[in-house]
Amino acid sequence: MKTDFKYISLDLTEDSRTWLLEILPNVACFQGKTKSEVLLDKVVLLRDFDVKHFDKELVNFILQKYKEFEGEKIDIKLTRFGWDNHVMAFQCTCDIPTIQDKDCVCVISVYNYHNPKEAKSITKWIDLQPIYVTGILNFH
Repeated sequence: MKTDFKYISLDLTEDSRTWLLEILPNVACFQGKTKSEVLLDKVVLLRDFDVKHFDKELVNFILQKYKEFEGEKIDIKLTRFGWDNHVMAFQCTCDIPTIQDKDCVCVISVYNYHNPKEAKSITKWIDLQPIYVTGILNFH
């Protein structure tokens, strides 16, 4: 299936980024990092190269929903915090259908130019009292 996007994401609002940057220095694995070292950006919902792994009808349904909400603010609930030597991330749920069976991941920090995809290999996760932030649904 050919797509007209590289990825679809919930881009964190500036207020959400600012608020998270204020609380992150209190997290032990974040200490010593500067704000300029923090990639605090988005929750990727779907990448163009992942489309082929899902049922075509499901993809079309999800894309139709995403187009309905393009440019809209969407609530994101951060439920877990994870880290390893190269990356930190939040697991999250959002108020929009996702194509994945599992929770989405919001990558928040990548060390020494590592790739945000490394969040998939995080094994240290702690549950959080839910933290609510907002993202805007965008096609990139």
